[in-house]
Amino acid sequence: MNHQRSRAEPLLNSWPIQASTPGWLRDAQKAARDRLRSRGLPQRGCPDWQHTDPGSIYRQSWLPANDTEHDLDFLGERIATLRLAGLDSQDWVSVNGLRVVALSRAEPNEPHITPLEQMSRVGRQLFCKHLDPRYDFALLNTACLNSGCMLQVPDHGRPERPVQFFSLAGGANAALAFHPRRLLVLGKHSHTTIIDNYLGLDENSSYFANTLTEIHLQDGARLHYYRVQQESSQARHIGHVSIHQGQDSVLQLSCISIGAALSRTEIHGRLAGPGAELQARGLYLGRNRQHTDQHIHVEHCCPHTHSDMHYRGLLDDQAQGVFTGRVLVHKGAQGIDARQLNANLLLSDQAEADSKPELEIHANDVKCGHGATVARLDADMLFYLRSRGLDEAAARTMLCLAFAGTLIEQLGLAPLQQRLEQLLRSRLALPAGDGAA
Repeated sequence: MNHQRSRAEPLLNSWPIQASTPGWLRDAQKAARDRLRSRGLPQRGCPDWQHTDPGSIYRQSWLPANDTEHDLDFLGERIATLRLAGLDSQDWVSVNGLRVVALSRAEPNEPHITPLEQMSRVGRQLFCKHLDPRYDFALLNTACLNSGCMLQVPDHGRPERPVQFFSLAGGANAALAFHPRRLLVLGKHSHTTIIDNYLGLDENSSYFANTLTEIHLQDGARLHYYRVQQESSQARHIGHVSIHQGQDSVLQLSCISIGAALSRTEIHGRLAGPGAELQARGLYLGRNRQHTDQHIHVEHCCPHTHSDMHYRGLLDDQAQGVFTGRVLVHKGAQGIDARQLNANLLLSDQAEADSKPELEIHANDVKCGHGATVARLDADMLFYLRSRGLDEAAARTMLCLAFAGTLIEQLGLAPLQQRLEQLLRSRLALPAGDGAA
């Protein structure tokens, strides 16, 4: 079936390739632009875009974000409120996609982070190596990227402090667009934790953030990667995470989606070595007319690999949540274990959840399963709680916290768990300590 696609030319024309761009990067950008010009960008109804309409991105005239002076006092205060309590970390701070050196924190013995244009030979070899060209907005990021960095942990490296990326956006009258890139490379048998924050500077800024993170785990590496999207209410956010895992590597991936008028998080994982394991956890919250889309595709390329997806959505007002979980087991990938679960809780009659778990199996010695649920708050449980003295708002919030808490408990990072519970209480208008332990 042929599907109409939007022309990519308007977006590309507003992002000319800079003369100062290194040659190897300029070649990658030109190749991505050529493909986008011939292919176009997806519209609603295209494969993988059945329930999400990216048209609002194309209708807006976006301006490239420029490196301007910032109010460091204001930004410092904002970041202080965003830091996770009790967590000492190395920080990389950017505003509208561009790094703010004065607010970033690092020490010589921490993981080595370098700007994209200074990336090592290893980084240049890995850059785009495992990107699937079917992901259109990942191509757009390559075609238009204006900033980025590479984080590298050496073989057997175990940094004492986690790394936090703070990507702040907004604060300007113009509708800005930016396309930041991260390349995360963990050497053999290395361990580390990364918290990747995407945050609006204010509630009403309109901007387009098109982010791409490439994760390469060599044999035996272990990474805890937390991705927290809390953009402004008028933002559009497309985030793509491309993962390549070697033998016996373990990735614990947690994706939180709270902000933006339109958001979509795409995860593409390749378990390319025997014994590789991917644990994916996701929590998405929607209210008003927010649209949030979680799209995860995991390929089992080798025998004895394991994947486990668990995503939960809380949707209120006229919000819409979309989940697509796809598992592909390649021929010869025997002895694999793949599971996926998506659960949604609708808090109003107008909220909508669309869930589509998929399995494609080309091996015969596998354990694969999936499940999806969409439900409303249980009237009997609400009645029971109200009979114990709680008002309706407190009873509803207690049930919502219990629903989300099942997943929050699996995140394994106490400061983030506490922050998410605070956010839930705030969104559901329940004061701390009001009967919802």
